[in-house]
Amino acid sequence: MELEKLTGDMLTERIRQHGKTLLMIFLPLTVLGLLAGILLVMKLHAAGALLGTVLIAVPLLFVFNALQELLHPEQADIFRKYGTPEQVAERIRNGSGDVFFGNGRTVVTEDYVLDTEKPDTLLFYPHALLVYPDGVQGKEETLVIYDEWGKKLRYPFTNGKQQVIRIGTLSDKIRRHNPKCRSGHRPEDLDYVKQNRIAIPANPQEK
Repeated sequence: MELEKLTGDMLTERIRQHGKTLLMIFLPLTVLGLLAGILLVMKLHAAGALLGTVLIAVPLLFVFNALQELLHPEQADIFRKYGTPEQVAERIRNGSGDVFFGNGRTVVTEDYVLDTEKPDTLLFYPHALLVYPDGVQGKEETLVIYDEWGKKLRYPFTNGKQQVIRIGTLSDKIRRHNPKCRSGHRPEDLDYVKQNRIAIPANPQEK
C-alpha cells in the first residue's frame, strides 16, 4: 500500500478484499461446525446441543463480520472512528511524509501507526488507552494497543534487538501524545480499558 497515493476507494477495496478472504476461510468452517453440531445432538442430546452451538457460533461470528466488510466496507470501524473513506485516506496521505520508521507491514509516522495490510488497524496516537509488547510469535514480535473504543489492535515487527528498541520507542511516543495511556498487561490495566472505553459511533463520522 503506497500511503502517499492512497484514496478512499483504495481503502474500501482493501477492506472488501479482507472480508472476502475471511469469508473463504470461515464459511466452510461454519458448515463443518453445523454438521458436527448435528452429530453431537444425535449422540449427546442436550450436552451435544450446547457443544454444537459453540462450534457454530464462533465461525458464524467471523462470517457475519466478513459479510459486513464485503458488502459495506464504507461502514468499517476505521471510518466510524476517523471520518469518511476519503477523509481517512487524506489523513493517512498527509502523515505519510513524516514516517518515523517502517518495519515490513507496520508503518510508524509522527501522527499514527498502521499495519498496511489491515487498514482497520489505523491508530492516531491520542486515541490509545493501553500499549504493551506481546512477545515473539514465529519470526515476528507484536505490539498490542487498545484504542479508546476498546478495540485490541496488533502490529507485527520482525524479530531482533533493533525491533525491540523500535517497539519501546513507539510505546513512549504514544504515551507522550496521550499521558492517560497505560503500559502493561496486568488485570488492572485491562480493567482500565473496560472502564474508560467509549462506544464507536453507529455511522461513519464526518470530520
